Amino acid sequence: MLYGDSRDAWNTDLLADKRVRHYWDGKDRVGLELASTGIGGLGGGVVWDAFLVFGRDATWIDAPGPLVAAGSNVIDSTDEFAAGLRRVLG
Repeated sequence: MLYGDSRDAWNTDLLADKRVRHYWDGKDRVGLELASTGIGGLGGGVVWDAFLVFGRDATWIDAPGPLVAAGSNVIDSTDEFAAGLRRVLG
């Protein structure tokens, strides 16, 4: 989403936890789809620099859910992100 973004430059050590999964979406397909759904109030052209926390039993049939927490930009929303994770991880 930023000029110069590349898979090779991506630092996956920032979220180094066995429960975290990292994926690269070079064509922004997920961000475009999420923006079209407006999930978590994250609209616009493409969702990026955002977090979405789903419940343990979340599915994505017609739309992803249930949503526990969402926000953007991540660095300014760390309290909300942590609170959402605490709700899920208990």
